[in-house]
Amino acid sequence: MIISIALILANPVFAKEFERLAGDMESQYNIKRLSPKVINFVISFIKPIILFKGVTQFKIAAFENNNPDIVTSLEKLESVAGKSLGSEWKPFIGMQSNRKNSTSIIFLQTSRRNMRLLLTTIEEKTVALIHMKMSKRAIMKFMDDPESMAEEGIQ
Repeated sequence: MIISIALILANPVFAKEFERLAGDMESQYNIKRLSPKVINFVISFIKPIILFKGVTQFKIAAFENNNPDIVTSLEKLESVAGKSLGSEWKPFIGMQSNRKNSTSIIFLQTSRRNMRLLLTTIEEKTVALIHMKMSKRAIMKFMDDPESMAEEGIQ
């Protein structure tokens, strides 16, 4: 069983966008979502590892990959995710590797105080959606000195 992890903000508006994206990903790529009870159990173990100060509120949804031959183009992934997320989310960085048979896009949504990042990745055996909301202050501190953030966390 291959499991992919998605981070989702608890914001109700984003929750609707995320649910729409998760459903579209399931139907387009033949993946199946796992039970939220399993996800909450996993969260309790990984939360201290993945969060640093400046990253707020998340919930994990995981998918079982039923399609080991999964392949997509950058254009198709951008289209599927872009339609689901809406016009406030903009593609920020896109990467495609024919050698590794993978496609990834980071979507970005900004507000006055925060940034939201949504990484969508499709690989041969893995599909992942990762969402984070971070304060702009935390991001700027990370950009200035990424090593100290990794060692100490963002204050």
